[in-house]
Amino acid sequence: MPNVTEESNLKWTLKSERPEPAGYLTVRCRTYVQPDGRESDWDILVGPRMVAVVALTEDGQGILVRQYRPGPGTVLAELPGGLVADGEEVAAGAARELLEETGYEAGSLQIVATTYLASFATHVRYAALARE
Repeated sequence: MPNVTEESNLKWTLKSERPEPAGYLTVRCRTYVQPDGRESDWDILVGPRMVAVVALTEDGQGILVRQYRPGPGTVLAELPGGLVADGEEVAAGAARELLEETGYEAGSLQIVATTYLASFATHVRYAALARE
């Protein structure tokens, strides 16, 4: 079983904040004409395919990763996962992310759902079930 890192070693320190993006995310403004004729602007987060892995050990224990997340500004326990590379099969991306983030290899892996990351995002997010 991989070593668990102390949470204090995962903490980041906020140095500053500014209103413009750093270039990690692509945000576009879409203007829609609604059925009643009104126009509305929406910020849309544009990005690649993603995968989240529900990983279960042979004895049915779930595997989570602890990572600092700048949005909420805290360490979160989350499902392993990340971006699926261009040209990469989703299942291969799920297996790669599971190995990179946890050190575990799945005995079996199945893509069980597809959704969007959020209502304001174009990212397609897959859910994978990894066993053993």
